[in-house]
Amino acid sequence: MRQIFTWMATVCLLGCSGTVKDSALGQDAAALVDMAGQDAPATADSASQDAAAPDSGPVWVAGDRKLSGAAFFFDAKGPGAIEQQKDVTGATAYLLEFPSVSQPVALDGSFTFSGLPEGGAFTVAVVHPDYFPSLSPVIPIGTKDVANVNFQVVTRLIAVYLGAMMGFDPTDPTQCQMVVTVTAMGDSQGLWWAPGEPGATVTTEPTLPQANGPFYFNTSTVPDKTLAMTTTDGGVLIAGATPGIYTWTAHKDGMTFSTQRLKCVGGWLTNGVPPLGLQAAKIGK
Repeated sequence: MRQIFTWMATVCLLGCSGTVKDSALGQDAAALVDMAGQDAPATADSASQDAAAPDSGPVWVAGDRKLSGAAFFFDAKGPGAIEQQKDVTGATAYLLEFPSVSQPVALDGSFTFSGLPEGGAFTVAVVHPDYFPSLSPVIPIGTKDVANVNFQVVTRLIAVYLGAMMGFDPTDPTQCQMVVTVTAMGDSQGLWWAPGEPGATVTTEPTLPQANGPFYFNTSTVPDKTLAMTTTDGGVLIAGATPGIYTWTAHKDGMTFSTQRLKCVGGWLTNGVPPLGLQAAKIGK
């Protein structure tokens, strides 16, 4: 699922920053937009205080593994005009479990963490004053380096638009959001824009109330509360959830899928972009 296009379609439907307060969303949406620019995290030090709260203070043990990836930043320049932003400055990547382990995101969006221990598990956080704070899935560190820990990061305003459409407030620190792709098999399975596997359902452990989802994305890449399974987009949203750690599993006859463990942190988006989504394989593979 090319998750960013969900946000693109949302802006196409609802308009952009210059018109939101006059849109059909009304006063509630306007209030959310006003909130979108408040308390935006500028650095790992300021952003990590609440995000790190679910953890009880693990002890850092250095190792020799590397974890690398890239953040792709998107902004709305007008109705339906979502563009990937190049040379984004001011973004920081850090480890949620160890907020002091941080670094600036390079102009091309890339980041690399070195010295990680085998057997550890880490969540990468990406923050920028103008963009909605985003988390990776939990990344276990094995005997090999980990690559392609990728993000699709959207502005805070775009996140608020989606929340208004789906009936939740993404800025609420007591609620969290998760988006995962059920990824189809194929040569592009390892790419961040990989296509989705249609006809699958997802569950989480622990389970969540039906009001939180899962909401499956339609073929116009918009989450649709009437759908009961994935489309070729492959995207799945859970919104307004209670913060915690959730294991995601996908289901479809004749296929098996990788699972994914996500930390859902209040006021953040946890984003399971390929190849870190729920990847499809035939039974026995």
